[in-house]
Amino acid sequence: MVPETDVVWPLRALCLLLPMKYTLASLVYAEFHDTQWEGVVADNSSSQGFSCPEDTTGLACYGQSGVQVLQSFSINFRAISAEDNFWRDVSAIVAIALCFKFLYLVIAGLKCRGIAPPSPPTARRSNQSR
Repeated sequence: MVPETDVVWPLRALCLLLPMKYTLASLVYAEFHDTQWEGVVADNSSSQGFSCPEDTTGLACYGQSGVQVLQSFSINFRAISAEDNFWRDVSAIVAIALCFKFLYLVIAGLKCRGIAPPSPPTARRSNQSR
């Protein structure tokens, strides 16, 4: 996941319009925030406040609680946060959907504006003799 600040300007506008950004943040928060993880111990000597005795490299140790895991993820992925932004994200998704619906109605109205109503079919005469 590329941070928005690293995306070139014309494409950065799409980062605000696409609902995936808001959906991902809320789904990750909902999945992790109330979880507890095994194999992690509180460690005051660690800068994070926890350590994993079985992980000697420290690369696979993200935390004991879901909040610690989210804080660890947010270091590498700026779209993930330990803050609950669920209603902000839902509001953004609903606003995007309403904007697209409004644009659809405007375009459909403009395309249908100059069209004449359908006329009843006319009877055809057959030139076949019996």
